[in-house]
Amino acid sequence: ALSTMAMPSVGEVSFHLNNPSLLSSATINSGVKTFDVVNPGSKDGKEVIAKCRVMDQSDAKSIIEASAAALPAWRDETTCLHRSKILTKWSDEIKNNLEDVATVMTLESGKPLAESKGEVMYACSFLDYYAGEALRPT
Repeated sequence: ALSTMAMPSVGEVSFHLNNPSLLSSATINSGVKTFDVVNPGSKDGKEVIAKCRVMDQSDAKSIIEASAAALPAWRDETTCLHRSKILTKWSDEIKNNLEDVATVMTLESGKPLAESKGEVMYACSFLDYYAGEALRPT
């Protein structure tokens, strides 16, 4: 486990993101440009911890269209119970990877690790809330 007092290094992060945009590569234009995400807590403030895709308006349009196309199946073919289980599983997975997620946040922002952990848990509280809401009658 990482100390809440120490700034973790890139080597301590036990995972990597293959697709930082979290979207299928087919959804994004093939001419991939990237920008660096730096660790502001590194000695020179220039340590590259990740590369992210630069996306433009056409990427946004493609993503919106793909999302709109997926909505009817999600809306019409999933039950409230199924949606609740998905949100609960998502929250559980984030909590199971709390150290890694918080470490990435700390590396990216320079905030203390304890603060990053609190922020991750706060985000999970929203997933948990809406998992419960999915089961309420409307």
